[in-house]
Amino acid sequence: MVAEYYYKEYEKVYEDFIAKHEFELYMRINFKYRVEDAKAQVEDVLNAELSCEEEYELLAERFINDHDCNCADNDIWRFIIEDELAAGNIHISKHFGEENVDEE
Repeated sequence: MVAEYYYKEYEKVYEDFIAKHEFELYMRINFKYRVEDAKAQVEDVLNAELSCEEEYELLAERFINDHDCNCADNDIWRFIIEDELAAGNIHISKHFGEENVDEE
């Protein structure tokens, strides 16, 4: 009887914990995936790489906030990338396909 009481109390505490942290965990995982999407989209849109991880995080955060189910994701990404680049908030570190030429 005592064990059953403690089990029910433990189960309630566990369910409360999950309910409290479930959305936060979802948002962290979603953000991680959007950062990876940002890297792929920058490569597709600009054929380039950004200078630091924080710039990809900026794009990911903006995508999450600006997402509209009535617009294609690729169009949203393109708009965000071009807008942030024009505003000077992101910087290209290298273009793909460029070769480093050693100066003599």
